[in-house]
Amino acid sequence: AEKRHLIMMQQFDAEEKNKLYKFMPKELTEFNKYTNKKINNPLSLALYIDVKTDLQNNILANVDRMTMANSLEVRSPILDYRIAELSAAISPELKIKGLTRKFILKKMALSYLPKDIIHRKKSGLSTPIDRWFRNDLKDMLLDVSKKSPFLDYKEIEKMANMHFSMEKNLGLNLYSILNLHLWYKNYEKLE
Repeated sequence: AEKRHLIMMQQFDAEEKNKLYKFMPKELTEFNKYTNKKINNPLSLALYIDVKTDLQNNILANVDRMTMANSLEVRSPILDYRIAELSAAISPELKIKGLTRKFILKKMALSYLPKDIIHRKKSGLSTPIDRWFRNDLKDMLLDVSKKSPFLDYKEIEKMANMHFSMEKNLGLNLYSILNLHLWYKNYEKLE
């Protein structure tokens, strides 16, 4: 279950990674560090993995950057450690009932909020990554990709051309590639 969940969260499947990487670092193939032997329910384990990966490394960081860039201060009161611990202890059957997610939270909120607020469609903050890679970041992506010691430039160029021509939307994939390269460049300087 945890392997399936992590695979769903990735930008590239195994076949794409094999084409993209000149060699496959061992760390990119190991899932063990995100497993927790004390958790035996698939939903609880998926939520645990989300907290350990996507929430702290992606969602919170990006929301903070985007809101601060627009002079906004966002708070996440439900992430208070006491509430997070209580939530982790709640039975999975109360978290999802049928197709209703956050079942117990919505049930409790009915006492305080109008129904239309509780059941409205989720909306988030999105960045124009797709457009950036067709315009502003196009040259930068191709330039840094040529210098990568571990990524196959021809494969990146093929993906980039599919994105530029709008044959396929690969903005998030290209964003991952660019970030990986920039991280590596920065990491290399630290050594």
